[in-house]
Amino acid sequence: MSADATTAGGFFERSPERAYFQALEAVMIKHRGAPFQLSPDDWHLSKHWLAEGIPLDLVDEAIGAVVERRREKDREIPRRLTFYRQAVEAAWKRVGALSAPGIRREAPAFDLEGRLRNLASAVEKAGAGRPAIVALARRITDAARDAAGDLESVEAVLGTLDGELLAAAQSDLEPQVAGEIDRAVARSMQTHADRSPEPPSADLARRIRATVVRETLSLPVLSLFSPEAADEGGEPSDAP
Repeated sequence: MSADATTAGGFFERSPERAYFQALEAVMIKHRGAPFQLSPDDWHLSKHWLAEGIPLDLVDEAIGAVVERRREKDREIPRRLTFYRQAVEAAWKRVGALSAPGIRREAPAFDLEGRLRNLASAVEKAGAGRPAIVALARRITDAARDAAGDLESVEAVLGTLDGELLAAAQSDLEPQVAGEIDRAVARSMQTHADRSPEPPSADLARRIRATVVRETLSLPVLSLFSPEAADEGGEPSDAP
């Protein structure tokens, strides 16, 4: 992808890089407790972390520790992924120190079937009482398996299902919940307008709404890289 992929339509093409980035957004949302979009600098950092093989559960743990310490001291929670770079990379170096000297520790191979089962379980749990979401959960493992195990192909299938998941969720909202989502989207759009001289794009508006819906309904990101996919209850942790 080009350096301006975050502002071009190509950003939304499903790929391992984009999926890892989207999963990082979900990690940041979880710890900050508010809708959030990462910046172009954050995008480049996420590509670097993916190339280094840094697993999402390690990133999740490192960011969570930083956020917890800052909350204990009643300090502002940074909104940029780049702020957490030192903590994440220090944690990764500690992991590397446990490996043989001079040997770069590679990210472990995916348990593809296990991760798909974990995603299906997370969707089914989030969709309790919402038939359209539960029905979609039952399609995840079979549909992704049809991609023949190729990670990029699986991510493409999951990307399509992720879009269906968000559409199904938004089609079945109670009026009160729909109103809460509309107000949260409006606040985020206003925040963007206050910080940027450029008017918000349609893509940004779509991403903000998707983020708010996902957070409100506790929907997982359908990606092999998401924390829900690597749930320790479904497979061993990526960490040693």
